Amino acid sequence: MKTVCVLGIIEILYSIIQLFGFVPDNFHYAYFSGSLNNPAIFGMLLSFCTPIAVYYAVKTAGAEQMTWKAMAMAFGVFVILSDSRTAILASICGIAIILRMEVNPLRKFICDRRYRLIGITCVTIALIALYIYKRNSADGRVLIWMVSMEMIKDKPWFGWGFDGYVAQYMNYQADYLTAHPDSPFVLLADETQNPFNEFLHVALIYGIPCAVAFVFVTLWTIWHIYAKVKEHKSVLLCTVCVLVVWFMFSYPLNIPFVWLIILFMFLSTITRTVKPPMPKLCMTLVQTTGFACMYSLYVTGAHDIRKLCLQERATNHCDEEIMKEYEEIYKEYYDDYMFIYNYGTLLHLRGEYKKSLEVLNAGKKYLSDYNMMLLIGDDYQKLKQYDLAIASYKRAGEMIPSRYLPLYYRMELYLETGDMEKAYEIANMIINKKNKIKESKLNQQIINKAKECLNY
Repeated sequence: MKTVCVLGIIEILYSIIQLFGFVPDNFHYAYFSGSLNNPAIFGMLLSFCTPIAVYYAVKTAGAEQMTWKAMAMAFGVFVILSDSRTAILASICGIAIILRMEVNPLRKFICDRRYRLIGITCVTIALIALYIYKRNSADGRVLIWMVSMEMIKDKPWFGWGFDGYVAQYMNYQADYLTAHPDSPFVLLADETQNPFNEFLHVALIYGIPCAVAFVFVTLWTIWHIYAKVKEHKSVLLCTVCVLVVWFMFSYPLNIPFVWLIILFMFLSTITRTVKPPMPKLCMTLVQTTGFACMYSLYVTGAHDIRKLCLQERATNHCDEEIMKEYEEIYKEYYDDYMFIYNYGTLLHLRGEYKKSLEVLNAGKKYLSDYNMMLLIGDDYQKLKQYDLAIASYKRAGEMIPSRYLPLYYRMELYLETGDMEKAYEIANMIINKKNKIKESKLNQQIINKAKECLNY
């Protein structure tokens, strides 16, 4: 686990260098985002490091203890600077477990009813403060969970498949918000490709039975560490606790280093406390599974690298040769939603609107997306199929009702067709529209266009 802390220090140093512009930072909405250019993932790594550093600060002495104390303080400060509420909550829970199990004087206070009540009160206040700090974001996740539950209701036993969430979520969100136009969540709806809860995610893609099994494995792991493990029990329990907090509010299973932490925990607990029957056979099975996973990763990686290289070349220079390659591999990547979106966009930019529509409409089976609906609408508009264009723009507006672009494109379409009455109606809707980021530059430009339309 000390290795995790070393990685945490490296990430902190990288983020500091990043702050001064010595290394690229592609995430422009936070000061500290780390090498993965995501402050949530940066906070995720540090939330694992913080309680581990506290553990060694408690267990060591002298100069080593001072070093671990300094590291713990550094991790704690940068967890806060990551601006991730889940990272803060996970760190607090992990530290609480370490202190409860390793610092004997604290046990007397915890057993005292008065101090326990004070502790519960402090935790409650902290949770409320974290909610209020980013209330819109928290409420937005509640909307995602509610819509995800609607998806689970329709396919409870076997789920929607691995990419089923991406293929269906935005359609479900559009239907939900259309059915509840007065919902307080209307202004908070946005695009998402993950439900921000791993238990829900497993239920969505594999079904409720698999989600129940996932919960059971998680609870069994906690029990097994508490009851069976003797060495480093507290640090293993706090790591599981941090992981569970992230399971409830984010997508840690999408992050490679989390799987390495899970593998370490497995090797540290199961292999030391469980003696498998026929160890040679078990070892053979483990090795075979490992080789199969490595081969699968190689095949998947090679498949993705080919696509990404083509997309990179198309970004720099898109010519007939590039488009010919896209057409050649389309049959192989027809179910890859990112490839479909990029291919359809390139066709649109080259003025091949009919072919773009064929690709994007076929891709609706694998991707429900706000931007793709706008693109489809623009294809229809360029082909003078105005009714279908309006339907596409409306669907995009239903997916994210707070956005101005679907209304703007409808207004422009009505101006193009000379239907001034409907253009004025849409212009008034734009001007009177409620929006949480009305002051953004793009939104102000759209509002000014609507005012020009009304003064026409």
